[in-house]
Amino acid sequence: MALAMALSLAGILGATARGTAYWSPIHAIVLSVDRRHHTVTIRHEALETEPAGVRVCVVRNPHSLAQLRSGELIEARAQTSKATWTLDGIRVVGRSGSTTLTPRRMALL
Repeated sequence: MALAMALSLAGILGATARGTAYWSPIHAIVLSVDRRHHTVTIRHEALETEPAGVRVCVVRNPHSLAQLRSGELIEARAQTSKATWTLDGIRVVGRSGSTTLTPRRMALL
């Protein structure tokens, strides 16, 4: 009986967790910018919930989108709880051709 209740509660809590937004800090390189659709294509490092890979993301702030260029290295927050990620808090930290790349940033290239 106790086990059944624990499993039921875990199912309820799991469903609630899946329905909430989860923002994860990311490091990525911008591969392309699509201002018409308010999206960027990025190559990101591995996250807690995702292996490293390439993603098309919606950019939440139009001002941030206007500033982004291909080849820029960014730090941001990504809402990863939906199929299409949303980026917010974007900060450009370098360019892929920069001589000040750290080993962590080099891993994105």
